[in-house]
Parts: sequence; C-alpha cells; structure tokens
Amino acid sequence: MKKILQFFALALIISFISYSQSYKTYKSDRKSDIHFGLTAGVAFPTFTGEHSDQFSSKTDFVVGCVVENYRDGLTFNGGALYYRKGASATENHLELTFDFDYLEIPVYFRYIFTTNGSARPFVQFGGYLSYLLSSKGSIKYNGQTSTGDISNISSFDSGILAGAGAIFALSPNNNLAVQLRYELGLIQFSSDNALTNSSFAILTSVSF
Repeated sequence: MKKILQFFALALIISFISYSQSYKTYKSDRKSDIHFGLTAGVAFPTFTGEHSDQFSSKTDFVVGCVVENYRDGLTFNGGALYYRKGASATENHLELTFDFDYLEIPVYFRYIFTTNGSARPFVQFGGYLSYLLSSKGSIKYNGQTSTGDISNISSFDSGILAGAGAIFALSPNNNLAVQLRYELGLIQFSSDNALTNSSFAILTSVSF
C-alpha cells in the first residue's frame, strides 16, 4: 500500500510539473490553452523480444486523466493512466492470456500543426513510467477457464511512446482529441525471459 501511495504522489507531481512547464512556456491571456481532461480507449498489447513470435496481441482497455496544452506548436503534456497490457498465446489447444495491470505515467512532447479547419493534426513523442498493480494469467481448455496470479513480474516498467492524431474544438474551452499511440517497453518485465511490453492504442480525450 505504501508503494502505491508513493506512486500516486509521483503521478501528481509529474502532472503538476507538466502543467507548470506548459504555463510558463506559453503564458498568455488565453488561459484555456492548458486543459485537464479524461481519456479512454482500446488497446492491443503484446510482447516483444526473444521468442515473442509465440505470442499475439489481445484486445484490452486504457482509461485515465491528462493534462495537455492545446496551443499550436510544441507543447509538453502528461497524465495518469490505468493501462492493461499483456498478450495471448495458443499452445496444444490451450488458450493462454496474460493480463498485466499498470498505473502508467506518460510524459510527452506534442507538436500541433496550425490549420484553417476545425481539425488540427498533431504528432507526439515521449516516454512513460509504470507501476504494476496486478499480474494474472488464465488458461482456457474445452470451454473451462482457470485463472491465477503470475509471480516474478517486475514492479516497474518504462519505455518510449509515439503517436499521431487530431484535435477538434467542441467549444472555446473544450476539445476532443483522437489519437493512435504506440508504446514500446525498454525493461524486461521478468527475469525469467527477455520479453518486454508493447502496445498500440486508439485513444479519445475530452478536455475541460
């Protein structure tokens, strides 16, 4: 519990830093450039690395909150996400599923292109730090499913992220952002193998 509280504190600190940096860099009369918002989407995580061809992606979810700057040009952004990663595999008629639940803190630079239309495209690049909340595995055979905890999974994960999308103005103070994001883990999640997490995700964010 203490580690989880410490990680939540870290999430708040990073979000505050994201907000402060954006405000100092882009301070103006338009205070609505910086927004807090909610985000959710569908994720397609899998494993990468040695023998990763034995695994395939699965369909899962990601939800959370974001602190983002919607001014045109280069901005710095962050957030806190509940991200379910893992992978699936099939072996000898057994269906295997690995579910790793993370509290994830992404931080990234985003470049928003100026346009004359209602949609403003953007690209982004950054990194993330994650804390493992739970790790479970399930085996399905002949319609019967057995689920249990997986041990020897690292408590922390980190990696790089990149993405692209578009921002749509809903009102002077509200925006809708849609993006395709890819994350690649740089840390082996277990000492028992040379695998890392990776994931594609389609995310939608609504700012306030």
